[in-house]
Amino acid sequence: MCQGTAYLVVGGEKEKVMSEIAWLEPTAEGIRLVRLFGEAQTVAGRLVGVDFLRATILIEPETGSSGPRASGLRPAEEER
Repeated sequence: MCQGTAYLVVGGEKEKVMSEIAWLEPTAEGIRLVRLFGEAQTVAGRLVGVDFLRATILIEPETGSSGPRASGLRPAEEER
């Protein structure tokens, strides 16, 4: 199977956010990442790129954010 790994790109450094991602969905709140069995979280930021060969997803946090907590990373249970 080819699941991806998402990284938050902060100051040129990559910070792992979630692995084994099967679904990615842009939303008004940011980028929603969902694992194969439904575990999900949303990262407040914008999609920078996807490398299909390396199964890598790069996300840039919202302006003024500096990491998963500051960027609005939250479990799916808190959404909707």
